[in-house]
Amino acid sequence: MDLAEYRRINNIIERDSADATYKYALLRGVIEICQQFSHLREEDGDQVSFPLGLLVEKWLLYYYPIFAAPTFIPQKNGETPDQDTGKVVSFRKHFAPVIDYYRDRGGISVFYSDYIRCSVPGEIHRRSGRWSKRSGILSSGCR
Repeated sequence: MDLAEYRRINNIIERDSADATYKYALLRGVIEICQQFSHLREEDGDQVSFPLGLLVEKWLLYYYPIFAAPTFIPQKNGETPDQDTGKVVSFRKHFAPVIDYYRDRGGISVFYSDYIRCSVPGEIHRRSGRWSKRSGILSSGCR
């Protein structure tokens, strides 16, 4: 992760409104990563960094059960189930094809197993669209 990505995270924490859960998920993820993955910490003077993929993985695990819930659970003040209008959590509709694919195939446990083994089907990459391609999210867990 380069310095610009860390600055973006810092700006979210310091300046974005607190009406969306992603800010808390970001803080929770950073704290858990610092606690659980100290062996991956890289220090450069007074700067500390961790692989960005760890945070991506945390977010996948935090949001999958929320987005997969049978009842819509808003994650932003004013968010509605209609993801084409109004306030939305931008990655929800892009994560929906992943959740839909795994819904009858074992849910989050099978998804996470595929994610860790780098075997998320290509169909999911295609259906997830720009989000998956641009960020490499569905392959960032490859070890």
